[in-house]
Amino acid sequence: MNSPEAYRNASASRDLAYATIGRNIYPTLKSFGAIPVQVLENPLALVKFEADGFRMSWRGEGIVPREFLKAVEGEVIVKAVTPGSADKLMEGVYLGILGILGILGMCKVSNPKVERLGDSTFRITWKI
Repeated sequence: MNSPEAYRNASASRDLAYATIGRNIYPTLKSFGAIPVQVLENPLALVKFEADGFRMSWRGEGIVPREFLKAVEGEVIVKAVTPGSADKLMEGVYLGILGILGILGMCKVSNPKVERLGDSTFRITWKI
């Protein structure tokens, strides 16, 4: 059993626990200075930064790069296959990405929304 699965099983919220883990990944990276400042100035750049990080960090069977079906300011549709992880985890990751921008006011993101379209595909929207 992997750590996210153990956390989920111990949580009263079950699958929402995955989203909670995901929401904390990028705020944690930000607190350690692991995200370049110029990336923090633009939501689209930060979503693409996540995709680049995934591509450079994950290897093995079933690992495929993120596939952007649409990537414009205010809306991204991305196929984000993450073997061994629940889609709820990725929903949380994308909400965490937009959340640090809105909370820190670096580009005044509002109305962040992540919608799972199915088959590890997500629509991420926001307003500035």
